Amino acid sequence: MNVQSNSLTALPETLPPGLKTLEAGENALTSLPASLPPELQVLDVSKNQITVLPETLPPTITTLDVSRNALTNLPENLPAALQIMQASRNNLVRLPESLPHFRGEGPQPTRIIVEYNPFSERTIQNMQRLMSSVDYQGPRVLFAMGDFSIVRVTRPLHQAVQGWLTNLEEEDVNQWRAFETEVNAAAFSMFLDRLSDTQNTRHPDFKEQVSAWLKIAH
Repeated sequence: MNVQSNSLTALPETLPPGLKTLEAGENALTSLPASLPPELQVLDVSKNQITVLPETLPPTITTLDVSRNALTNLPENLPAALQIMQASRNNLVRLPESLPHFRGEGPQPTRIIVEYNPFSERTIQNMQRLMSSVDYQGPRVLFAMGDFSIVRVTRPLHQAVQGWLTNLEEEDVNQWRAFETEVNAAAFSMFLDRLSDTQNTRHPDFKEQVSAWLKIAH
């Protein structure tokens, strides 16, 4: 289900129980339903105004993007299947005490990206010290761009494009979806997301130029 860029202030309390993917980024959400679909695997609620996440999320979630919100804490209980969590650019000042003990079900350690949050130096140092222990088996927490080889969630190309073109028709979305099978689709998606983080995007003329180019490109 894709409801991105719709100025939504809330999601329905009851969503389809069989829902696997929920893309609700770039809205005006301040919270999420207390109970989310039990089979949900991908949850993207980036670029909203969410202040707190449900304490219990569906255990099936593998990809969780809550970046660019107003979170001050992360849940103590993370989904068992979680592989990657993007929580950059929030108001996080601490990490859950249970975080170092989290063991995801995936083949690789869970990666949790928390760049650009106001953590104290002590919090960062304590977590880095734990991760450097030879017997540490918990998640890998990324505080800065150079900490690990993966620095962000690579979104499907059509989502990255929608970050620039907010009023795409379904036909246009499907055309961008078709490009996602191309060899360099992931790289182009990451490029668009990195571009949106630069100072240039504060200038309306620059955003208009990129948007116009994307309209022509497809």
